Amino acid sequence: MYPEYHKDLELLEIEEGAPLSELKTAYRELTKVWHPDRFQHDPKLAEKANRKLAESYFTVLPINVPTMVFGLLPEND
Repeated sequence: MYPEYHKDLELLEIEEGAPLSELKTAYRELTKVWHPDRFQHDPKLAEKANRKLAESYFTVLPINVPTMVFGLLPEND
């Protein structure tokens, strides 16, 4: 795992090993909160927050997908 993994999980407000559905729901809900149309007093901050959420989501996603969707665990060589 990469060093920022736990920070990304914290940002997305999910725990390690959370189901893919929980990851998607958390991401969608947070992007609604930080949507520039809803955050009109500082849309640039909202855009920055949405970019960070997307970065965290797409960084955490590949780590979780094999274990959650396919039921695969990394092999120990």
